[in-house]
Amino acid sequence: MIYLIEDKTSRRNDYGWSNKRIKLYKDAVCVIDCVTTLLEKTEEILLIDNILLYHESFVNSADCEQEQEVENFLNNVENKGIKIAFFSGSKSQRTLDNNVCNLPPHVMYANLEHFIKKHADGDTDFKYLMFGKNPDLEDKLRYAINEINVSNVEGEKIETSKKLFFFISSDDSLDPPYENIDYNDSFDFECDDTSLSSTINQNLNTVKYDGIYIPLCFGETLSDFMGLRLAMLIRFTKSPNWLTPIIIYGEAGYQDMISNECFDILKMPGIYYTHSDYQSINDSSQSLADITVSDYNIGLNNIHLNIPSDIGDNHSVSNKWAIHQWAHALNISEESDFDSVEDKVINSLYFKYLVSLNSLKNHVVTNDKDLVINFHECKDKPKVLFVDDQANEGWYEALCYILNDRNDIGVYCLGEDWKQKTSEEIINEVTKEVKKISPDIVILDLRLCTSDFGNKPIKDLTGNRVLRTIKQMNRGIQVLIFSSTSKIWNYQFLTMPQEGIDGADGFIVKERPEDSKDSFYTRTIIKHFVASISQCCNLSFRKKLWEQFQEDIIRCNSSDSEYGKSLARLLELAEDSLFAKQSHLPYASIFINLFRVVEATANEYVDDFAILDSDGQYYFQFKDGNSLLKFDNSGQLQNNEIFKSEKKNLPYLQKICNTLHHLGTYDSNTYKLVEKRNDFIHPNVSKQKKLAEFGAQDVLNAFGLVHNMIKKQDKI
Repeated sequence: MIYLIEDKTSRRNDYGWSNKRIKLYKDAVCVIDCVTTLLEKTEEILLIDNILLYHESFVNSADCEQEQEVENFLNNVENKGIKIAFFSGSKSQRTLDNNVCNLPPHVMYANLEHFIKKHADGDTDFKYLMFGKNPDLEDKLRYAINEINVSNVEGEKIETSKKLFFFISSDDSLDPPYENIDYNDSFDFECDDTSLSSTINQNLNTVKYDGIYIPLCFGETLSDFMGLRLAMLIRFTKSPNWLTPIIIYGEAGYQDMISNECFDILKMPGIYYTHSDYQSINDSSQSLADITVSDYNIGLNNIHLNIPSDIGDNHSVSNKWAIHQWAHALNISEESDFDSVEDKVINSLYFKYLVSLNSLKNHVVTNDKDLVINFHECKDKPKVLFVDDQANEGWYEALCYILNDRNDIGVYCLGEDWKQKTSEEIINEVTKEVKKISPDIVILDLRLCTSDFGNKPIKDLTGNRVLRTIKQMNRGIQVLIFSSTSKIWNYQFLTMPQEGIDGADGFIVKERPEDSKDSFYTRTIIKHFVASISQCCNLSFRKKLWEQFQEDIIRCNSSDSEYGKSLARLLELAEDSLFAKQSHLPYASIFINLFRVVEATANEYVDDFAILDSDGQYYFQFKDGNSLLKFDNSGQLQNNEIFKSEKKNLPYLQKICNTLHHLGTYDSNTYKLVEKRNDFIHPNVSKQKKLAEFGAQDVLNAFGLVHNMIKKQDKI
């Protein structure tokens, strides 16, 4: 049996191996797509006649305990001598050492069907997995190269008037036809992107050449055609030679190369392919000329590169790109937390391709003043919880730099070891953490587990479900969505209420490569992030306020009286105005709705019926028979003097102040709130007085008044 140990269905689908196609070979191939299944089936997998195809990122989906078990499993594979092929996007070459094969995933999947058929015939040679239907290509290439090198020995070397650079393979090397050239004949010991990029920087970063010659075949496996990859890297690296003509020399036919992932480089202007004999090389050097930037940009349209499997998918690309951009904009890219991301973005062929494709410009560093968070309406610095499955790839460090290092805001983090967790498990874990630390602000990624990728509806994404769960726990916790999705309908869905549950309080887009055409884009996004955090800080009072609202609403709803039920409805109305997103005057709306609770209480306690006394003046009573007392125009109680008036109408100030005094919640600050309410409801524009303005503190003062008023009543 062939066991395909691959943790991402999406990766298999990308290479044409859907579940439907796998089923066609169910008698020969068994897919192991999670660590739990691997460990459960270890005994049957470790049979000597089995063949394992193992993607090297598989262990990344394991937790710490499982990781050790997977390592033990691989040790058993080695000890038993079971045939195993390791495939990964980090591999650019094919190698075979006894029972162990290494190869890129596009090669493995391209040749898998042929390998399965050969396996069914009893031939389990890995050369069919490495080279498909043409397993003898490697030997043919080596023979052809040796033949041409032998014939070149008879050729006479000449001097050239052009400034040429030759990359010469250390094995089966060409002896160039020129005596006066620059060359490197030991560059191909390591053929990964980082090593090749380093070679380019060392050899092509100082001198401008008229032409650059590259062997088509070098490295451990000639038929990997690494010359195509090196040519791409040169074209995508901004050096003095990025527009210099490149001549790839070799003995393979185009049909041999066409399935190579870098074949498209031959469609680009200024890239030539020639045989390795002296005459062909000399002919190719006669009419060399740099291409123009315009030709270069046109040629880019002919090139297509798939996302390497070790990077993942579009979401992973955006994530790595965004943290790279943030790290440079914040000037913290040298920190150790960014090393792995930096290496992938700076040296990876795919990211170099994206940089070239999008004509990206240099980074613009963020100003210190742009990182200052505004706390002007926030009594205490908030607690922030960061929830992101890729937090440890540099995001946590970047957010800590802004929040903690620059603004002294504590940051908690959740997201590691989630690759094997279900959506439900992640929601439960976040819920427990929110209950435990009671954050004021949550910065939340949208896609948090493996099942979130693909065509899953946005309402079912783990991030949205976490968002709605948090908002059910406490509407006042501020939630910022932090995601690479930039679709406007996603933003609308996430920020709008769904089924009566509030949406997000803001949206921060993780930068995609195409966004970075504007060199100021990263700084703009970071400034938007800081502004969003500032707004969340200044609205963080809502969390505690919501809790107190619920306490009062529950108490009022438990009342048997219509008065109590009415107070509960008025409090709910005030709560809704607290969280209304469309109001132009949100604080004023909340303030006035809270005062309706006070007015309803006054109506419950005060009898508005005017009583005429012997002096021809009217006085008023509480429903318990006590007379209303007199408050002067500054809100001071006049020595327990009874309020009297020549009019039958009870003034609003007297009614409200008496009610609050009667309940034991009245003081001079209370009177100022009553006065502010009157100035807003009855503005005196004739005296050119400004309309009363409200802030968060006014809302808190008004609620404090209402909260105390409800507590003071023995029975509602």
